[in-house]
Amino acid sequence: MLYYVICYIRNRDSVSKAMKRVIWQAFPIAVFFIVVQLAMPDILLNSIVMALVNLILFINFHNVGTHALTKLNDRHLLYSHIENCIATKKGFKIFVIRIKNFEALNQKYGHTVGDELLYLLAFALEKKFSYAMAFHMDSVSFAITISEKDGMDDPKHLEKLVNFLDKGIEYGEVFVN
Repeated sequence: MLYYVICYIRNRDSVSKAMKRVIWQAFPIAVFFIVVQLAMPDILLNSIVMALVNLILFINFHNVGTHALTKLNDRHLLYSHIENCIATKKGFKIFVIRIKNFEALNQKYGHTVGDELLYLLAFALEKKFSYAMAFHMDSVSFAITISEKDGMDDPKHLEKLVNFLDKGIEYGEVFVN
């Protein structure tokens, strides 16, 4: 328990808000079970404690940070990532991609085709920029972050992104670039 508190105090600047919430929810439960265990040493509570910790983690992190359609990281995870990079003083660059006139495409070809195009774009971003983190920010906006360890100032990243966007995405008779 002491190690738990020391780790949190030493690293509190880089701990996300969601994890802080888990820590503050789990702490009183852990203290309660420690007191119960000390008062009744003949009862073994390890499995109950582990089940409760798993439940707390599941409730707090179930589908958090994942866009429902594309399964990319969502904007909340992007904000947490930015906060973490700033708190730990790690350099990064963000490239934002926004699809123009997507509403017209949805009206002309239907939402199923629009959803498929978004999914294909997300899949292509993850595959093409595997060294970066890809995010689906809102319905038609995506972002890619590149850290300093991945050479964020290297001009090849921007060139690769521009070339990727110039090629566009094709789904049947629909082409988006």
